Amino acid sequence: MAFVCTLDLTGDLGFNVFSSGVEHAAQCTVGYDDDTDSTFSVLVALSPTVGGDMELSFAVVEADLDGHAYEYRNGLDTRNRIRDTDDRAKVLVAACTAVKALIDRFEPMRVFRCVPATLPEKALQKHVTIHKVFTEAGYTILELEQVAGTRAWLMERVY
Repeated sequence: MAFVCTLDLTGDLGFNVFSSGVEHAAQCTVGYDDDTDSTFSVLVALSPTVGGDMELSFAVVEADLDGHAYEYRNGLDTRNRIRDTDDRAKVLVAACTAVKALIDRFEPMRVFRCVPATLPEKALQKHVTIHKVFTEAGYTILELEQVAGTRAWLMERVY
């Protein structure tokens, strides 16, 4: 497999933004596999929680020609499919751009994010990068107490 990155970070990334009225998502094609013709996209979603907040999730999605889709939600899986460090950095920029598009358009008051507490520091840095998008958009970030092997944050809009 050879992933070919199609992102041009100097222009419009061409996000598709979807909303059901309660759940919102942004998707952007980031590349393809020149051996299998699978396409790769970044998918970022804001989904409602039981308490009325929104939960942020994101993934790299690979779609093959047979109509199957595979979600990669951690760096190890992503690294196995997108091997080049520069390409992965571009994909992170695309994810951050999608987060910004969603919070600018839908203006959620509170956004929750949860990850395994066992994530290595390098993986946590990607989440810190995503958090910067929130702080630059006027959110405060509160790290919550670790519960059941998870690490969580609450981002709250302050203006």
